[in-house]
Amino acid sequence: MPHLTKALVNGATAPARGQAFLRDDVITGFALRVLESGAKSFVWEGRLKGRMRRLTIGRYPDLPVAVARQKALEIRAAIGRGEDPSEARHAEHKQPTFGDLAVAYLQRHSRPHKAPLSVRDDEHYLAKLIPQGWQKRRLSDISRTDVERLHAALGGERGHYAANHAIRLLRHMFNLSRDWEMSKGDNPAARITLFKEPRRERYLTPQGIGEG
Repeated sequence: MPHLTKALVNGATAPARGQAFLRDDVITGFALRVLESGAKSFVWEGRLKGRMRRLTIGRYPDLPVAVARQKALEIRAAIGRGEDPSEARHAEHKQPTFGDLAVAYLQRHSRPHKAPLSVRDDEHYLAKLIPQGWQKRRLSDISRTDVERLHAALGGERGHYAANHAIRLLRHMFNLSRDWEMSKGDNPAARITLFKEPRRERYLTPQGIGEG
């Protein structure tokens, strides 16, 4: 059995049919799977609760060899503690995404409790100002740094008012996500330093007091 390295993985050729495996000689159960299509992925094979199981660790080259080796060690350690890594992964994949929160926010809070103009405002911000890439991200994967970067980008592209409003919206949504048991831990939009907003001048019109 070979020691799986980047050079060995790069040089692995596809079988004529089906799949082939290169098993590591250091980490028991760690292997490279190569399909006839040429696709490569890292797996862990071994007994789990008395049954032979194969768990996919990740595709190559998206997952570097060194990271795959570390994940294989983590799987072995989890099994040694009596845990089932496959159950943990299933629970992880079921974690709510930001897209799930956006739908819940509009259905459970915004539309039932806000005026139509405010609802349209929420819908606009979620569709146009919050990155679409967030839709499939798990709530637990969105960090304070992500929110700070979004705030800075919106401040330059859309202005200070829009940037601040987006952060206030996110802060409220993440607070509700905890109330709804969709997320745990700190609110990533909390304590973000907002931009100073220009004062809006108020003036008297025939219809009353206006702003400009």
